[in-house]
This record gives sequence, C-alpha cells and structure tokens, in this order.
Amino acid sequence: MAKQVKSVGELDRLSSLPDPVLCHILSFLGTKDAVRTSILSPRWRHLSASLSVLDFDECIYSVRREYRNNFKNFVDRLLYFPNQSSLKCFRVTHYSFDGDYSRLYGWICAALLGGINEIDISSHESLMLPPFLLTCRSLVTLKLDIYGDINIPSHVCLPNLKTLHLSRFDLSDGSVFRLVSSCLLLEELVLELVEFPRNINFNIHSLSLKKLVLDFEGLIQEFRRDLNYVVVINAPNLVYFKYADMLAEGYRLSTMNSLAHADIGIF
Repeated sequence: MAKQVKSVGELDRLSSLPDPVLCHILSFLGTKDAVRTSILSPRWRHLSASLSVLDFDECIYSVRREYRNNFKNFVDRLLYFPNQSSLKCFRVTHYSFDGDYSRLYGWICAALLGGINEIDISSHESLMLPPFLLTCRSLVTLKLDIYGDINIPSHVCLPNLKTLHLSRFDLSDGSVFRLVSSCLLLEELVLELVEFPRNINFNIHSLSLKKLVLDFEGLIQEFRRDLNYVVVINAPNLVYFKYADMLAEGYRLSTMNSLAHADIGIF
C-alpha cells in the first residue's frame, strides 16, 4: 500500500480495487487509521470521507493539540458534505471536543440531516441539543450522558429507534411516558441518574421493550424524605429488568412472561 506505482508502471493490486471494496476495507479500521490513509494518494483522500464511524475518543488523544484544528476541519468537511459521506455513527465526549460547543452543535445538526443511525454524546456540561433530535427518522441508537434539562417536545417521532440511553438529565412531568411510547420499535431503554418529579407517576409503556434499566441509586442521598410517586411499567415482553431506587409509594407492573433476568434494589 506504500507504493502507488511499480517501476514498470503497473498499479499495485490494492489501488486497483474498486471504490466499494476499498471503502469496505476502510470500515474495519479505526477512525485514526482510516484518516491516515488519505496521505496515500488523492484517491485515498476521497475515500477517507467514506468513514462509517466517527469516534473522537478513539483518535483525538493521539492528535497533538496544535494539530487538532486540522482534525476538526476534516470533520467539518466530512459532515457538511453528506453526499460524499457514508457516516453511520457519531461518538464524542466532553474531553474530545475541547469545549467547542457551537461547533459540536453544528456537527450534531449535520449528522442528523445526513441520516445518521447512531449518536453517542457524553458531556460534563449542559449542552444545547438540536430541536429536531427527537424527530430524526434515521436514528436507531441514541445515547446521551449530559447534565441539564432535556426538552421532550409534544410530538416525538423516532420510528426506527431501538436503543435509548439517557443519563444525568432532568426530565419534566410525563416526558418519559411521552418519549418511550412514541418509539414503537424500542428494544433497550436505560435511564441512569435521571431526575424526574417525585410526586407523579413514573410511567413506561412499551410492547417492544426487551431490556429496561432504571438505575437511580446515585440520587438516593438527595431524597431522604418520603416519596409519593408510583412506578408504572407496562412492558410485557421484557427479557432483562434492572431497578435501583428508593421505595416508591406503589408499583404497577404488567405480567412479564418472557423475563429471564431481574436485578431489583430498593434502598
């Protein structure tokens, strides 16, 4: 792969492969190595835009700080020209985007408009999220670990979402029910350290759900008073169920004939 042309003028076998085959090969490389192939030739520079996974954590720490703007410019080109990209997965954490919030917001918008399948964002700060994040028809996996409020609109449209992880959010009255019941294909729901009004019913209704994790153990120290909310779970096809919280006023659970594993912790 180091040589483009042999002394006899014959192209090496790798470079002679068609673009779809080369793109398939690149899909097995990590983000950093896939981007490095762009130095091989102008043709490989074009192919590096065919990354299917953009994982900042996998590559940003190996980029010297003075060169990180160059990498961010590469991401700009990758995301803002969706017709030249086949990006399916976008992962980023607070450490890897260096607090460049406005740029991150633009990247998320571009990824959503480009038909992204998976978004995984983690931040120790409150982030502004695009209003159309929860109406993206292409999303299959959405993982958000972000401090602050999440505004669940009255109309949620995530028809292809199968995996939803939310951590450290403040959820408003009834927003969990509205969000989950709008995801008709949802199979895995994980809510960790999620704040919600403790004087209402915590209601989850999903016929498609197979894995449910409600882990609020880390919030227990903040709630030493009596709690008067009721946990209502209607998920008859659950296979895995984990629940960790203080004792609620009441519980209403549907029959779970498929349940194979349950981990219940009441503190």
